[in-house]
Amino acid sequence: MSVVYIDTQGCSIYREKGLLIVKKEKEILKEIPISQIDKLVLVGGIFISTSALNLILNNNIFTSFVTVDGKYKGSLFSGFSKNINLRIKQFEKYLNEQSRMQIAKVIILNKIKNCYNFLLKYRRNHDDSDIEKEIEKIKNIINKLKNIKNVKVSNLIGIEGIAAKNYFSAFGKLIRREFNFTKRTMYPPRDEINSLLSLGYTLLMNEFISKIQSNGLDPFIGFLHGTEYGRESLAVDMIEEFRFLVDALVVKLINKKMIEKTDFEFDMQRHFYKLKDEKRKLFYQQYEKKLLTEVQIEDRISPGNYHKVFTNQVINLAKYINDEVESYLPFSYR
Repeated sequence: MSVVYIDTQGCSIYREKGLLIVKKEKEILKEIPISQIDKLVLVGGIFISTSALNLILNNNIFTSFVTVDGKYKGSLFSGFSKNINLRIKQFEKYLNEQSRMQIAKVIILNKIKNCYNFLLKYRRNHDDSDIEKEIEKIKNIINKLKNIKNVKVSNLIGIEGIAAKNYFSAFGKLIRREFNFTKRTMYPPRDEINSLLSLGYTLLMNEFISKIQSNGLDPFIGFLHGTEYGRESLAVDMIEEFRFLVDALVVKLINKKMIEKTDFEFDMQRHFYKLKDEKRKLFYQQYEKKLLTEVQIEDRISPGNYHKVFTNQVINLAKYINDEVESYLPFSYR
């Protein structure tokens, strides 16, 4: 899969036959054959011509628009599934409190498990890490959640919030350099680490929005996060199980000195940190490399990379919504 990121601020995208031409003033920065693009991510202030948009739409290329501080703004996609019956069933499952709770509980429980396993794996490789207390608290939350039979979705979100507080307390201790991380802040990200997390989570969300739409589901109808005007709640639901991928990437980039404090700049007007251009390109490269890691998907399915895993998870959810299976089967990080 070829994902193309364009984030040079003030550049313009034009069409020339089967090419996308990226220019800044009179300088040509890139010439990209449309046949080599599977997905396109446009970051920040970028102009795109009508003819270039037509070329993208005619080739069914999913295009995402993201702010420089890592906030998802929207997408352009012409290949929306015609499977209206599946979306009707999705609405019905959402309106059924029991069905909604069942999906939400699986998502929350597996998110916490995957974060827990990420911390355990880190601790095995770093004997001096002081995260035992947080690991134990998260383990207790997992055991408590397993034993809950009937619970409101709002209560599940509360339980997840307690787990997240302990998880990010431990996560801050994984950063072994001069960076300061005390808690998760989103829009705007208040420090460099939060800036990287926000950017990574947004890229992850882009992945799921495209796969959700391609497989006939409505990205705006979530089960854990419900519905909110303008928010792709189902995509927010589905990235929960995979946030650890971004967390692991951020720890690697910082601790291996691939990204330094001097690689960030602070926007005085909007009060947030952002990566400088060259290091954003590095982040995109390392993110894509992470998603190409081969992993075991399910016992009956041959190993694949995370792109395949994401598609498989959307298909699993669609099968549950379509009453082909009894429950949604989560992805477990081992």
